[in-house]
Amino acid sequence: GINAEFPNFAYHLLHCVCVELMALPLSDGEVAATLLDLVAANGSSTDESMEWINAVAQLLTTLPDSYLDFLYGKLVDVIRDLPSSLEVADPSGLLGLSGDPSGSLGPPTAPFGDQSGSMRFPRLCMTLIQVVWSLGNMGFISDIPVVLRDRLKPVVFNSTQLVFVMELVGPVLIRFNAERSRLLFESVSEVYDMISRVEQRSGIEDGSLDDVADFLYHVKYMFAGDETKQDVERVRPSLKPKLFNRLRFLMGKQADSMVG
Repeated sequence: GINAEFPNFAYHLLHCVCVELMALPLSDGEVAATLLDLVAANGSSTDESMEWINAVAQLLTTLPDSYLDFLYGKLVDVIRDLPSSLEVADPSGLLGLSGDPSGSLGPPTAPFGDQSGSMRFPRLCMTLIQVVWSLGNMGFISDIPVVLRDRLKPVVFNSTQLVFVMELVGPVLIRFNAERSRLLFESVSEVYDMISRVEQRSGIEDGSLDDVADFLYHVKYMFAGDETKQDVERVRPSLKPKLFNRLRFLMGKQADSMVG
């Protein structure tokens, strides 16, 4: 019976709720939109917000992929609409990258600093997806490099968008490093491509240079080592002098000779 099919009552209840959601006379996208609205509308405190985020993330990791696909689409809209300047988008440092790259690569953190700030909804979407990625099994999250390549990279044009994506993907790199290193390298490769894309189009603004460099150094020395050398060499011609100088220790002797 139930005990044989489900390991505990909570797991049974989770599947019952998912069945009820799938039976609603609504499209998968409409159901996912309603779940996201519930998260956005509830939670007067950080702890309460995280309870809603965790609950919805549990549903999204159990429902078919089409429900999560809506959330990815919403994330694309969020990234596309971010202001071009990080100081405009995040004057209080809500994104959390500046000065603490290890913090950005840690477990998902509290989603809100300023509850009424312009970054509240983008931060909510980021945190919800980070929690989904932390709860899903490896098969469920193995398409993250594809999401980065096909969904997110095409809409990353400026520094704010780049820093946002780096913080989004940071926590799952820890999991990839422990469970599936191939996905780590593929994800980092896509981030390098985004860096090259931004440098070629608008250039990474001065206020974001240290954030980008700190992220890449952290990835190299904590996870990847020399495995990202090919990515570094691939994007090197597109780097402007300011970022190139900050990344010269990733590039070895060739960089020293070019700087000299």
